[in-house]
Amino acid sequence: MSGVSQRIAVIGGEGQLGRELVKVLPDALPLTHTGRTGYQIDIADPGSVRRVMDVIDPEIIINAAAMTNVDLCEENKDLAFRVNGEAVRFLVREARKRGATFIQISTDYIFDGEQGNYSEKATPNPINYYGISKLIGESYALSYEKTIVVRTSGVFGHARNFPLFVLSELRKGNSISVHKSYYSPIHARNLALSIRELLHSDILGIINIAGERISRYDLAVAIAKTFSLDESLLRLVSEPDFFKARRPYDSSLSVEKAKRLVGFDFYSMKSNLGLLGKLK
Repeated sequence: MSGVSQRIAVIGGEGQLGRELVKVLPDALPLTHTGRTGYQIDIADPGSVRRVMDVIDPEIIINAAAMTNVDLCEENKDLAFRVNGEAVRFLVREARKRGATFIQISTDYIFDGEQGNYSEKATPNPINYYGISKLIGESYALSYEKTIVVRTSGVFGHARNFPLFVLSELRKGNSISVHKSYYSPIHARNLALSIRELLHSDILGIINIAGERISRYDLAVAIAKTFSLDESLLRLVSEPDFFKARRPYDSSLSVEKAKRLVGFDFYSMKSNLGLLGKLK
């Protein structure tokens, strides 16, 4: 891609990543399920997708919408399949019809967590239905030649995320139980800025954009230290037994490929924690 088009459809424009994409791509058009922001769209309804895309006629479609509640996906597999899997087929069909570039946001949960530091060439092996449904979405996306699949991990931003929860609870003086599983958390602003840079490149296919590998417990400790809070309030525990879906123990992603393409520090813990709680 030689430049950034002004007709960019950002699906999931009210989510953590979608909000940041709309901020860093000023001409982007947010598409949301509620319609409170931008255009209303039901990505699980091919008629809705077709009607909105015919109005916007985008040159770039970024799908940042997903059903991300891992336990809910396990309980309602049909809905997870429709939102995370089949909906991508409808979006890709519209991208192909107009020759638009399609960007699908995927997840580290397509891996089983037995190895960690997964590269773009690693073989997926999801252990929960959220991961399965997102892998189905990847397959639909990659059936189209003008696709970029961005795999990421632990995206956090303006609300409802683990780092913000830790920060809030520690500031209140509350104790927190945290388990020691590994991933690669990244702030939504750094992810959005990285995607913006990809729009200036010629890359297609799969790319990992995520933060440094860290355990959830060590991340909580880092948050306590960064904000001068009491880390003794943190308690290391085994994985909660109330989870309905299994979680990968180490779903961290290798970002060596992205480091060569993205010209700023999107990955370090310092860069990502520096944004925690600061952006609205």
